[in-house]
Amino acid sequence: MEYDERIQTKEGLKNLINQQQKVILYGEKSLAVILLRFCLSIDEGEKVRGLAFTQTKSEHIAFDEFVVKPIEEYLITEDSQIIILGRDEEACHLLRERAAGWNGQQICYIDYGLIAELSWEDNVKLDFLCVGFTKCGTTSLYWALRKNKQIYMPKEKEILYGKWKEQYIDAPERFREMYFSGVSKKKKLGCIEPTYFRRANFVYESFGNTPKVLFMLRNPADATYSYFKMKMRRSDDPIHRMYFKKYRKYTPEMFKEYLEDDIFSGKDRRFSYDIWLKEYLKYFDRESIKIIFFEEIIREPQRILSEIQEFIGVEPVKGLELPHSNTGKKVSKNYFCARVNGKLHKKSLKYKESGTEKQRKRFRKIRNFIWKYTLIDNDEKISMEEKTILMEYYHNSIQEIEKIEGRSLKGVWY
Repeated sequence: MEYDERIQTKEGLKNLINQQQKVILYGEKSLAVILLRFCLSIDEGEKVRGLAFTQTKSEHIAFDEFVVKPIEEYLITEDSQIIILGRDEEACHLLRERAAGWNGQQICYIDYGLIAELSWEDNVKLDFLCVGFTKCGTTSLYWALRKNKQIYMPKEKEILYGKWKEQYIDAPERFREMYFSGVSKKKKLGCIEPTYFRRANFVYESFGNTPKVLFMLRNPADATYSYFKMKMRRSDDPIHRMYFKKYRKYTPEMFKEYLEDDIFSGKDRRFSYDIWLKEYLKYFDRESIKIIFFEEIIREPQRILSEIQEFIGVEPVKGLELPHSNTGKKVSKNYFCARVNGKLHKKSLKYKESGTEKQRKRFRKIRNFIWKYTLIDNDEKISMEEKTILMEYYHNSIQEIEKIEGRSLKGVWY
């Protein structure tokens, strides 16, 4: 189903809003917030009489001073216009079906490309991003690239912008002022955010399709085990904290339960790399994406790091090495410590979206002090039996990665 009357230009959007008495923005929260910001920027914010997000439940909530409620609860009046915001024709069609009580004259559609362009105007213009994957060496890459004076990255590796951008109308300003204020225009700007691996649409909507995109991949069985140990350190998931309550302290039996709860159930597919790479290929040309294999950068750090710097567009630093960065052997001491560490992690996320660098630094100092008493060392490695099972589980995904990369990973992962 195609919608011919779709607004495709910024001028057309301005004219539409200027002509209305009331508008209701309806669709994905991220898209609705982008359009709300645009309405405020042209001093037409008072015409936005409501927001309807696709994820909204029956109860009413507030976003800044704007009311958010299900589309079915808005009164149908002749002086109201509903603006449908979807990423494709199918999404728009589903949204239209839910707005069944509104006549065709009261509904209009905004081109997804236009919405993305409005967002690009608000956000920092990044030159590159490393968007994945967790526990694949991204921290070491961060510290290595910071040694190149032609590159600028925030002092904190993971800002988690994708987790808080939609919570504040002024999020792009916060992002710029907190992390990119006063940076020389001559430098290549970038972020290393492994949490973006599943957020291809967010990256495209925030930064466009011009940044170079880096992916770091590691043997998925090893990455799964390393991620599990990190979860036992952060203890931010109530289900995982219950492992400590059940076993009293860390034990290999926890990993078996984790595999059943999160991996084999399909709940967490983060290390099925091909799924996420294919999502990025919907928005970015293959030439704009570089895949780095953890095992290869460990073996030949100088060669791979030179390739990465050239890909970003800077002159490689001679003799650049990959710093060793591994806190993975730490886990929570017991159930009580797991609860404390879970609260610390939650607090850490809050400081990434608000507060000054001084406040964040002070929090990290306090957190590191507490960790001395709530974390213990654990050097256990994944068993060969469990690794074999996981490699079989990830077999099809590995084959897909080989197709995307155009080469065999024999000798790298198996």
